[in-house]
Amino acid sequence: FELVARLQSEPDLDVVYSDEDALDFLSRRGEPLFKPDWSPDLLLSTNYLQRFGIFRRSRTSEIGAFAATAGRGQPYDFVLRLTEHTTRIAHVPKVLYHSRHQPTVDDVLARRLANRDESRVLVSALARRHTPGRTTPLYARRGPRCHATRFDLRQRPLVSIIIPTRNKQPLLETTLESIWKRTDYDRYEIIVVDNESTDADAVRYLASLTPRCQVLRWSKPFNYSALNNFGVQHARGEQLLFLNNDVEVIQRDWLTAMLEHAQRPEVGAVGARLLYGDGRIQHAGVVVGINRVAANAFRSWPGESTGSLRLADLTRNTSAVTGACMMVPRRIFDEVGGFDEDLRVVLNDVDLCLKIRERGYLVVYTPHALLYHYEGSSRGRLHPPPDEKVFEKRWSDFLDRGDPYYNPNLTDKHDDWRIKVDPYGYG
Repeated sequence: FELVARLQSEPDLDVVYSDEDALDFLSRRGEPLFKPDWSPDLLLSTNYLQRFGIFRRSRTSEIGAFAATAGRGQPYDFVLRLTEHTTRIAHVPKVLYHSRHQPTVDDVLARRLANRDESRVLVSALARRHTPGRTTPLYARRGPRCHATRFDLRQRPLVSIIIPTRNKQPLLETTLESIWKRTDYDRYEIIVVDNESTDADAVRYLASLTPRCQVLRWSKPFNYSALNNFGVQHARGEQLLFLNNDVEVIQRDWLTAMLEHAQRPEVGAVGARLLYGDGRIQHAGVVVGINRVAANAFRSWPGESTGSLRLADLTRNTSAVTGACMMVPRRIFDEVGGFDEDLRVVLNDVDLCLKIRERGYLVVYTPHALLYHYEGSSRGRLHPPPDEKVFEKRWSDFLDRGDPYYNPNLTDKHDDWRIKVDPYGYG
């Protein structure tokens, strides 16, 4: 009824899907999958549409329905091929399907075989789309089968890494040394924008950076947006990487992992997986609308998964990513007018992403770009009300509609992905 009701209200839809959960051997409900709306990058990580939905018959006839050669990957193959021919896809955010979960030894083997077959259909999908790449199964004991899908670099553009800073010499040195020592992509330039450092150690260190970095002086009051816009004016790269001065690179392919998405013509911004120093998640995408502003997704969750895979572990689309580590193609940055300097301290990164989304581009979060973020070390944790008021007024319609990559069953008051209310009996 719920799916047909949605189809009645939007009769041109080709695909309608819902949320779901699992039943244990006592028919107790658990493991709810509160899904986002249509997310093409998440579909390349997992068949999140899963086993229940309505599909337009004429569309399925066009693609030849199920392919026997796909083995246990037939459902995934079907959805991948179908969504290559339509974006008229709708999500009903209600739990309308319940799988029965009674794992056995045979189930474990079947899961691995299905993972293998799904990897094959993903590789076929990349070939059909003329997008060279590769995929690796991500094994977990329960939950949807998931994959790490990576794209090959088609070119090697210059990346301009822009880092605003003020004093805090040890932090900046950690950031720069980690870039130099742990970056396997070598076509980059670093632009440090100094906002009137006065600390003697910081001043000496900044002076020592030439010629490895371009050091610019900004002699006006702190304005994160203006600092970055000023850095862009002196950047030569086709890709812009905005980076805080309180991060530390962990994995050598971090820049490649971001560039493989930023090179795609449909992508307007790419964000990284950031961890606190103790290994907990600091950023895995941004949810827009938490307390009528925005919050980092999965903040303070364990950095490593224990059992079932989570959205924090998967490449997916989001409405925004943090400017602490964000790549934006130069042409798109110019197209949307850069950072809004009316947002001096916070929410300027979210505002930029929403402007990019408004132009029809995707924002991508990738867990394969991995860094530490020692959050707020330079400016503290100030969240100024003027910035919040400007943001809320500008994006009130979006905030009223809700973040399409979140789910209305999840909290709009906290940033930990908890269920908002519990009508389903999960406890």
